[in-house]
Amino acid sequence: MLLIAGLGNPGIKYKKTRHNIGMIILDSFIDSFAKSKKFTAEIAQEKIMEQEVIFVKPETFMNASGESIKKISAFYKIEPQNILVIHDDLDLLPGTMKFSFQKSSAGHKGVESTIQNLGTDAFNRLRIGIGKPLPPTPSESFVIANFSKEEQKIIKENLPLYKEAILNFIQNGINSAMNKYN
Repeated sequence: MLLIAGLGNPGIKYKKTRHNIGMIILDSFIDSFAKSKKFTAEIAQEKIMEQEVIFVKPETFMNASGESIKKISAFYKIEPQNILVIHDDLDLLPGTMKFSFQKSSAGHKGVESTIQNLGTDAFNRLRIGIGKPLPPTPSESFVIANFSKEEQKIIKENLPLYKEAILNFIQNGINSAMNKYN
């Protein structure tokens, strides 16, 4: 069984912000799946390519994302190496993606929360680039601002590629996904 979590902040105010790219991608992927709410998260469970997958959108704020991920992974007995966390990354160009495994949080509060709650950094990540703010805009303001029209276009055009990459991860694992998409 796999757990795939899309990080972001709950509520309409944050729906189209850069920090919510994980939820945006997950929403496009699970749009037609039946969803429920438990463990302070929105959850969809589906069998994809013979693999049981739990899709998770934590309904805590970003800085507490790991709480939901921990509760769900413990309940379903999912090991950290079978978890994929999708999140924004300031160090990548807008729309680009990079898979990684067992990396530091690089200051990302949602990833820090996940590491703290799971007690390990040995889980998979799909980092989606949002670019860096221009001075004097602080990073904290930049990530909770809405995407520009140009960035929205890039994300929308890349949604099929993100879905393909997630399907590759589900079917073939992290090494295949890194080799093909990094």
